[in-house]
Amino acid sequence: MRDAIKRRERRGGGLRVHFGLTTSCYTKSIRPPVTTDSDPPKVDRVSAHDLLYILTSFGDQGLILPFVLSVGAMLWFSHARREALIWILTTGAALGTMLLLKLVFLPCGHLLPHWHLRSPSGHAASAFIAYGGFAVLEAQLRTARWQRLAILGAGFFFACLIAGSRIALEVHSLPEVLLGSLVGLAVPAFLLWKIRPQFRHTLARSLLLAPLVPLGLLIALRGETLHIEGHIAAIAMRLAAALGICA
Repeated sequence: MRDAIKRRERRGGGLRVHFGLTTSCYTKSIRPPVTTDSDPPKVDRVSAHDLLYILTSFGDQGLILPFVLSVGAMLWFSHARREALIWILTTGAALGTMLLLKLVFLPCGHLLPHWHLRSPSGHAASAFIAYGGFAVLEAQLRTARWQRLAILGAGFFFACLIAGSRIALEVHSLPEVLLGSLVGLAVPAFLLWKIRPQFRHTLARSLLLAPLVPLGLLIALRGETLHIEGHIAAIAMRLAAALGICA
């Protein structure tokens, strides 16, 4: 086979390149872009997928755990130590329950194919645990009925959006999201039963700073979160193999 022959020609302001071989010929035309002063500047558009990814990131453990701890610290240092303990123990128990469910379903979910449960949604659970629970906590500290309803509506709506984003991104099935949401909803239900309104005027205002924690972390980390799902899956598979189950 002969060596490739390259020939360049200037035609109409463009550069035409011919690559000739013994059996084939490839032709590519490269033309410089023509711009004028009237052309608007190009702006990168944010796609719907990007928005869904940003939304779902608010349910990541890298944002949820600092948020939960910051709320607990604010309660503790505001002398609402009973409420701080209830908050930390309740949210911790729910997050631990989700971890156990994942350790079970990740290696064993294939044994129940009709359930479509391979990995219960931790993002959905975390959303209702953290944001739904916080909405209940903040609503209990408000005196006006419309404020309580608005706070509860905003918190649970945001949690529903995060849960729905897991389905939209095709990360989880509907049963997986529903199971995670059910676990998460146990926290606001328990808080509604146990938290008693007190220190309303001072504590309610300081707690409103807590949602800035996940927002600030998301901006600071530029969307990079923990992504611990892979680590949990690896641990679950090792445990199942060691115990000789769910083969």
